Amino acid sequence: MQGGHNKKLMSNEDYMAKVMREVWGGDEKKIDKETLDKILEALPAPEWIGEYGRALWNEILPRLVAFEVLKKNDLPVFEALCSNYDLYRRADDEITAQGLVVEGDRGILKKNPAVEIREKAWKSFLSAAEHFGLTPLARSRLQIIPSEGDDEFGDLID
Repeated sequence: MQGGHNKKLMSNEDYMAKVMREVWGGDEKKIDKETLDKILEALPAPEWIGEYGRALWNEILPRLVAFEVLKKNDLPVFEALCSNYDLYRRADDEITAQGLVVEGDRGILKKNPAVEIREKAWKSFLSAAEHFGLTPLARSRLQIIPSEGDDEFGDLID
């Protein structure tokens, strides 16, 4: 038997914090808490991205903004990331409820259409995730360019 099975599992929040420190350096956030809170208040998750997408938005957006990875002009890509995650999860829920195979119009079994929806949504999600260093490969290639002191979200909190 391999060792290590008694290790405590890291929570998702602890894991994300660890990744952010490894990728973007240190425990310190680059944006002060007051500014970050104002930015996040001005950037609520859009209703149209769905429940799973909003949960992802609320979990990841603060970290990406705090570490200055997400810039204002990146919001459409971030919306696509969250929207595709929502679509992926809803398709997965459908597959869990209905199965991989469903009955067609004539009673013949066929592949559940949600399987293809889930696959396409996951590919789109991964494509967007790479832009923010949210995959192992993307993190290995990520180079953070320090900002020149301009606050891209400044007009949201003025």
